[in-house]
Amino acid sequence: MCVTQEGTNALILSYREDAAQMFIRRLKQAFRRLPEWIKADIKINNNTGFVEFTRTGEDEPFSRVEALPSTEDIGRGEAATLVILGEWA
Repeated sequence: MCVTQEGTNALILSYREDAAQMFIRRLKQAFRRLPEWIKADIKINNNTGFVEFTRTGEDEPFSRVEALPSTEDIGRGEAATLVILGEWA
């Protein structure tokens, strides 16, 4: 969704910090495995807490994914397009 729909702000909420970071690592692996025609001019950053998708030649990201551990105030003030709850039982 973040690659194909500009303006996507996705939050991945997990029970622990290390689990949240695992989601980010898996997201980066999945992006690297996409066909070249899908990711043709898209770059991603190497930050550990979030991923921003930027087009080649542009400075501002067009979509973002952030992984956060669960806290009382998680996601407060965010305008999320997509929220993924990891092991939220």
